[in-house]
Amino acid sequence: MSKRGLFCLTSVEKIIEGKMVTTLYQPIYNLIDGTVVGFEALSRGPQGLYYYPNRLFTSALKRKCLPGLEMVCALKALERFSMNSMLFINFSAYTLAEYYRDICSKFCFSNLVIEVGEIGSEHKKSFKKAVDGLTKKGVQIALDDVGSGTKDFFHICEVPVAYFKIDKKLIQGMTSYNNARYYKTVVSHIKKIAEERNSTVIAEGVETQEQLDEVENAGIKFVQGFYLSKPLHPDFREELV
Repeated sequence: MSKRGLFCLTSVEKIIEGKMVTTLYQPIYNLIDGTVVGFEALSRGPQGLYYYPNRLFTSALKRKCLPGLEMVCALKALERFSMNSMLFINFSAYTLAEYYRDICSKFCFSNLVIEVGEIGSEHKKSFKKAVDGLTKKGVQIALDDVGSGTKDFFHICEVPVAYFKIDKKLIQGMTSYNNARYYKTVVSHIKKIAEERNSTVIAEGVETQEQLDEVENAGIKFVQGFYLSKPLHPDFREELV
């Protein structure tokens, strides 16, 4: 293996050890009154190969150090955040299930929302137990990217969550030329299930006025996306609170 290849493999561990991540905060808006109801913490690595999250987190998963990276990112997000609005932070189902006690000791705040995406079949029982425990401590749970990936319906039907975050591909599909009506039907059904479960729907990835109009027509009140605001540096975030 070349020296460059070796460096690429080990640099994720160095990022975790040095806590070399920064946090941006993307606002989540209430369309009814235009207020900001919370922020999603979005982590970035150091400038270079691992700056963007897809490469950073994928590499951490391959190197079997994803829980360590997620813990560092969550702690960094809290450093610059005053808890006078909701903060959405991301954990994988594996980290949430396997490191439940550590997460409880560091992240149990009433304004905290933990976002969870894909739930593997091997983690279902322990994941649900972790969610039940966190919910009892006042932490809210959000299902991220609903409508994407290879998810079954377990997480929608079995896991008690406060928020359904509809994946941006569904939101963008609502304005597609040929198949928009099918996307709208799927979004409508997700919203109905969320309402029956006393959960709130958040539309992710809104990038145009047309998409925003369709989200409003669907009766979805909470929205985030580049059309409304790009992820913000902590200093700019304070101006919106």
